Amino acid sequence: MIGPIRFVFVVIWFAIGLSMAGTLKDCTAVMGKKAAIAHKRGGISYGWWNRQLVGSGEKKK
Repeated sequence: MIGPIRFVFVVIWFAIGLSMAGTLKDCTAVMGKKAAIAHKRGGISYGWWNRQLVGSGEKKK
């Protein structure tokens, strides 16, 4: 009785793994297209990026 149950679980996990791999592939393709578009428009400003991450350096009282 354990054999068929284990087989069903293996099939379910295999299906979940395939769907996750397909989703990862799709996301990678979307990010690649967006990166190509951003590259055509020009690079990002690292100064601007750093200010967004850590703030502008001005202390507010």
